[in-house]
Amino acid sequence: MPFAILRIAKVKDFEQLRRLGAHEHRRQPTLNADPARSTEALIGSGDLVADVGRRIAGAGLDPSRLRRNGTLAVEVLLTASPEFFRPGRKAEAGEWEGKRVAAWRAAAVNFLGAEWGANLVAAGLHLDEATPHIWAVMVPVDDTPRRRGTSVRLNASRWFDGAAKLARLQDAYAAAMAPFGLARGVRGSPATPRDLR
Repeated sequence: MPFAILRIAKVKDFEQLRRLGAHEHRRQPTLNADPARSTEALIGSGDLVADVGRRIAGAGLDPSRLRRNGTLAVEVLLTASPEFFRPGRKAEAGEWEGKRVAAWRAAAVNFLGAEWGANLVAAGLHLDEATPHIWAVMVPVDDTPRRRGTSVRLNASRWFDGAAKLARLQDAYAAAMAPFGLARGVRGSPATPRDLR
């Protein structure tokens, strides 16, 4: 049975964000990516630093006064097991069924919007690697009421702090992908993703 796959990575500063933007928008050579194949911008201007900066400023925050050890943004990767995109042809890397990818893409973008709303500042579809995937960037602007301090702040812990919140996110993505026959991964699995960058 194919799995719904979601992974996150925190972005701590604007330099890391600039490098991420260069990678995601393919402005630098990318290992395992075929430059002859396509990528598609789904959300954002194509300038990740500017998109994040606009969200931060739009929330009334001063980028020069952010915590140095805080999380500036969070990269989200959405995909599925290779056999979902190419049923019966798992080993044929770089091949997929167009209608299947289009339907999955629409559902994945809806999931991202429902999860993060205005905090979702950029997303794109990569079809230039072995398996289609969507990358997205959200800015953790939190405006929930609190007793002390500013009411609006960057607060990634609201969404991503602790096993329970991460499990809820995995559950939500799997539920959104269930109509495609995708299942949630094994809870507590020791498997770790390989970074191919």
